[in-house]
Amino acid sequence: MLVSSGGSVENAFVARSSGNEALDGAAVEAVYNWNFSPAKDTYGSPVRCYITMPVNFVLH
Repeated sequence: MLVSSGGSVENAFVARSSGNEALDGAAVEAVYNWNFSPAKDTYGSPVRCYITMPVNFVLH
């Protein structure tokens, strides 16, 4: 996903499929609601960055 300099998710995509199209779509939808502490450059200023993060589903 691409995280903005403000910490919100600008773009998200599936890097490795779960094999289930519905779960892949739900994972992409979910990460748009996440917020992060933004990455910082060598001067300490917030910058955009790409990250890869697994999304795990747990059925109850």
